[in-house]
Amino acid sequence: DRAYILVTSVAILLIWTYNVYGVLTMASRAFALYYALQALIAVGTAWHQLPSRARTLRLIFFPLMALILFGVAAFAIPAH
Repeated sequence: DRAYILVTSVAILLIWTYNVYGVLTMASRAFALYYALQALIAVGTAWHQLPSRARTLRLIFFPLMALILFGVAAFAIPAH
């Protein structure tokens, strides 16, 4: 119960403190960072698979996706 009150309070404070586009930018960065970390976990999982064409494609695609998402997290700008 207390966690919900805390999260709600922080969300209200963010929206009152920043403009809507700034909050959306922060949320987009957080999602991009989360999915970049998920892509790194996928790299680790693919690394431990038996050698195959699918594994090779995963070992190319997942790190590339992680780099793109880290870039989004680092360089996202508000769209107004």
